[in-house]
Amino acid sequence: MSSLNKRLFLLAAGAAVVLGVQPGAADAAGLGDGTTAGSPVAAARPSAGPAAHPRFQAPNSRQYYITASCRGWESQIRDGASTWIGLTETTGSGTPVSCQNGYVDSCNAGSRIIGCNWGSGQRITLAMNLAPNPPLLAAHEFGHDWYGHSSSGCQDWNSVAGIMKTLNC
Repeated sequence: MSSLNKRLFLLAAGAAVVLGVQPGAADAAGLGDGTTAGSPVAAARPSAGPAAHPRFQAPNSRQYYITASCRGWESQIRDGASTWIGLTETTGSGTPVSCQNGYVDSCNAGSRIIGCNWGSGQRITLAMNLAPNPPLLAAHEFGHDWYGHSSSGCQDWNSVAGIMKTLNC
């Protein structure tokens, strides 16, 4: 299988970037870094506070703000953001984080995309209602400020590489 065919196969399979691509490579190609839904099960809007999970030092400090489209999901987004030491919420500067119901078609990263980070932090869109694990989806998309995908498979909280896997299961 040629390199181009492998890339097309991975995109068709729902991976946002070819495995092993360095951070920012998808953006250089005009693509966003997306997350694929590992299961079509819709997530319930939780009302509980942040879950206990490891935190990791970000390579450099960044800021974000949550737009009004994420009303009701703020605590889940903040929980995911808290994964990254050095990522700070503001009232209107840094990366805008927006939410939508339904897949993120404009990510140019395959099908069934439930999250996308364009330009390594220029903007993030999340389909929290479709994510089996909404805080992990947020942590993953914020992680694209610094990191590309680590490998295919279900994301987990165990390491940066676990967070940066391609599927939210």
